[in-house]
Amino acid sequence: MLGELRAQGHRITTARRAVIQALLHAEHGLSTGEIATAIEATQPDTHLSTVYRTLEALEEAGIVVHVHGASGGVTYQLADRPHQSAECDTCGLVIELPLDILDGVARKLRASHDFALDTGHFPLIGRCATCRAKAGTVPHRHGR
Repeated sequence: MLGELRAQGHRITTARRAVIQALLHAEHGLSTGEIATAIEATQPDTHLSTVYRTLEALEEAGIVVHVHGASGGVTYQLADRPHQSAECDTCGLVIELPLDILDGVARKLRASHDFALDTGHFPLIGRCATCRAKAGTVPHRHGR
């Protein structure tokens, strides 16, 4: 990743290196605040505004991508680590899914509408079993 930044003519700053390291060590996408907290131990003088600017620069360079969550929040992850997830819109539970889970839908959209699906930009939003049980609801199935 650092080599890719250099190849594009970008400087390798301490903040860029720290943000990339935080994302490399994360098991899932991180919010801006989580990234700031993760780098605080090694870079205590890095302000939140620097993290925002760094993420913007890394996203423009294609190193980082952002993902919108069910609550409207945004998390960041490394672009070379694509993933698909499902997120409960009630409790926020995130379930990592196989990358190919939407391949059939993507093929169908491409064939019938010439539409290229971007499957990693948003999680699949729904409600987990625990939250459905608490609410006493089950998923509604249309047409049945």
